[in-house]
Amino acid sequence: MVSDMNEVNRDVIESVLQKMSANYADWSVAAQRIAKYEHNKDKVWVHWYDEYKVNTEFNIGRTYVKLIHAGSAVGFIVISKKDKKFAYGDILKVASWKAPARNFARGNVFTDMPEVIQWTGV
Repeated sequence: MVSDMNEVNRDVIESVLQKMSANYADWSVAAQRIAKYEHNKDKVWVHWYDEYKVNTEFNIGRTYVKLIHAGSAVGFIVISKKDKKFAYGDILKVASWKAPARNFARGNVFTDMPEVIQWTGV
């Protein structure tokens, strides 16, 4: 979902987190199939998917929005319009809990949103 005003807002952030959740859903179905887990498979899948979504949050800082899953940073979105290297809305991989990898952007929430964003991190 792209914001009407090209502003990083809750809807834009949620769209990135939704892509991560969807990727987790795909992974969990494949993992169950590979493990040949048939007992209550639909209930287990729903539980895993819901648990993933419940444990996902974000923090808005001065320069970035930090995407967090289960207490671990999984990505950053640039919200500073003064960054000399990255554009507003660029999606960055994690280097550490506090900082993104600043080698290159993995996409942009407005102009180049990736089709899939891995649930394990950008």
